[in-house]
Amino acid sequence: MNLTDTDEKIKNYEGFEDSYYSGLKYIALDLPVDFKSEQFRSALAEGFKFMAANPGVYAFHCTEGKDRAGFTAAILECLMGAGYDEVVADYMVTYYNYYGIKPGEARYETYIKENIAGILKEAFIFKKSDRKKDLKTRNLSKCAEKYLKSIGLTSTEIDQLKKNLGSGV
Repeated sequence: MNLTDTDEKIKNYEGFEDSYYSGLKYIALDLPVDFKSEQFRSALAEGFKFMAANPGVYAFHCTEGKDRAGFTAAILECLMGAGYDEVVADYMVTYYNYYGIKPGEARYETYIKENIAGILKEAFIFKKSDRKKDLKTRNLSKCAEKYLKSIGLTSTEIDQLKKNLGSGV
């Protein structure tokens, strides 16, 4: 699942036709980095529907792997039952790999608050009272299901996505 490019752009890469990538079943989503935009939400729904309709193994990527791909991974982790600390730790691996930011550094907590925690908190607001809820105490799996429904997935698609993601577990 290519979160960054259009299908046209992918096919115009030099050597694409002879590449390993050209033989894969993939979807190009052209996601903007604006997580609240209708374009982002509808394209991400299309990507998750693609995953639900096609058994894994899955790979998804964007340009740097921390914004669009990080959010996508976090939603899937939440859906499958990961806790807040697991989701944050996984998300922050990119900041360690990309910028060398380590746990315990002041900026580590800043990146959590301003990025993954802020994005998830916003995505998981379904009613006014949700603004005050702490992500550490919320049922993130249920929140992810509600989020997926809010962007256009059906209960059947969500169940199939969970089944596909849980294969072999």
